[in-house]
Amino acid sequence: MNVSVPKDRLPAGFEFAVACVCGAIVANLYFAQPIVGEIAGTLGLAPEGAGIIVTLAQLGYCLGLLLLVPLADALENRRLALAVLVVGFAASITMALTTSPTLFLIACFCIGVGSVSVQILLPYAAALSDPKRQGLMVGRVMAGILTGIMLSRPLSSLITGPFGWRSVFFVSAAICLVLLC
Repeated sequence: MNVSVPKDRLPAGFEFAVACVCGAIVANLYFAQPIVGEIAGTLGLAPEGAGIIVTLAQLGYCLGLLLLVPLADALENRRLALAVLVVGFAASITMALTTSPTLFLIACFCIGVGSVSVQILLPYAAALSDPKRQGLMVGRVMAGILTGIMLSRPLSSLITGPFGWRSVFFVSAAICLVLLC
């Protein structure tokens, strides 16, 4: 793995920043869960088929784990993570704007694929750390991931109440855009 930052000179707050980034990315997998009924109603999906929204995101994540994460052994991790995050950004924008159920479901799959950037960033951040602090880095980033998972559902519901479900995916796209910069 090519690491350009000296391991003893990581910026202050680096662990916290990576934990926040990973938490924000993984939240994309769970934003739709509490608002699936509203989404299905707006897009004209049958209520009994609305669960496919969440399922497709998880399937995309699974496929990304199988096909994209192993590429981190051969490609530069930072660039690969950013490229995968672009998929998440495009999926979020599509989910926010589309009125087509088919396009929305494809974007659900793609948001799952885009969320695997977390599994590329975690070992990259550990590799950047001082070997004596790698376990601490992994633990803190995992805490960020779990926090993102736990906060995604209530935040999604809180945003949807006053602003509508599409705003959740606009917020998701904005987060991806900030992370890409």
